[in-house]
Amino acid sequence: IRDRDVTGVQTCALPIWLGGEGVLQVLVEGGPRVAASFHEQELVDRYVLHLAPALMGAGRPALDGAATDTIADLRRGTIVSTRRLGDDIEIVLEPGRTP
Repeated sequence: IRDRDVTGVQTCALPIWLGGEGVLQVLVEGGPRVAASFHEQELVDRYVLHLAPALMGAGRPALDGAATDTIADLRRGTIVSTRRLGDDIEIVLEPGRTP
């Protein structure tokens, strides 16, 4: 995508445009705001998360947006697979859809 001019392509139109270009899969990298934008527009088929055996203090959330007041309000998904990669664990998660 970096090699092409995609100026003016809105996030919600991106899958249609990419499909027309013959692109079947897209890796989206970014921070919590980018992840939340794609998630809220239901443009994510799966998340691939990597968990390392390391702990840190305060940090940024995985998804920006309104905080949830209860566990019932959390963004839920379904774990599709897990595997060990050296000392890390990879978790493939399909996000829940809005009813």
